[in-house]
Amino acid sequence: MIEFLIASLLALALDRLVPDRAGLDPFSWYRDWADSIEQRFNTGAREQGWAALLLALLPIAFAILIGRYVLGEIGWLVRFIFDVVVLYFCLNLYRLNSQATELSNALESGRLLDANEHLRQLSGSSSRENETEISSASVKAIFFELNTTTIAPLFWFLFFGPVGAVTQRMCTVLDYMWGRDNEQFQEFGKPIISVNRILGWVPARLTALSFAIVGNFEEAINNWLRRSDAWSDNRDTLQAAGFGAMHLQYATEPEENDKTLDKPASGHVRRALALSWRVMFFWLIIVLLISLGDVLGIFAGW
Repeated sequence: MIEFLIASLLALALDRLVPDRAGLDPFSWYRDWADSIEQRFNTGAREQGWAALLLALLPIAFAILIGRYVLGEIGWLVRFIFDVVVLYFCLNLYRLNSQATELSNALESGRLLDANEHLRQLSGSSSRENETEISSASVKAIFFELNTTTIAPLFWFLFFGPVGAVTQRMCTVLDYMWGRDNEQFQEFGKPIISVNRILGWVPARLTALSFAIVGNFEEAINNWLRRSDAWSDNRDTLQAAGFGAMHLQYATEPEENDKTLDKPASGHVRRALALSWRVMFFWLIIVLLISLGDVLGIFAGW
């Protein structure tokens, strides 16, 4: 746990200090490669989707596993540096923070066109018509991006090291590319949708629980239980708990909303970002306490 804590802090520090990755974007190359695989394999069959998914994931995961083993034979420090660098490329907390801040500034100053563009950069979708719709979509995007680009990579890094973090991020990219709801990807995209949902199931619910702990606990839990079940889409779980934690109306239909809750507005984008940072600090404290327990256990053994 101590090694995980130090590696995570170093990777997050690099994400803050060198957010542009010095011009390197391995996932840009990966998107091009995944696109070429899809063009060769997509015949509209689910079996082809499974074959394409395995081809897109296994070679890279295996290469990272072998590379980490070889570096470990050279020395522990070399392997540790490799772990930190790989995790650094998988995280995107600073991008989330900067884009959400710019989006919030645009909304609060009434620049809806700029806010829509920042929303598109953050979530890949925009074209909302008014402040309430943009604010609601922005809050949802912040919660989803926090989980997929920070919490989930850290979760899988904890259990499977860099292979786990990279696999999770690759699945997120593939789900965005192949998990589209149209005729071309209707069957081909189902395997990656299923795998990505499984990989995100535990991190999404840990994040949702964190929203409740650091926010409005009662509203978060009630909204979570009312709006989603155990096997609901991870995005729905995050949004239901997050909106409840912020005492916000979540339902898209006005008649379904609790009138005692607030309607999403421009200021709530900044609040959603603040809630996300509280979640990060909450888990930092948890990991610190566990690491402290490990250290005390070592000294007690002496």
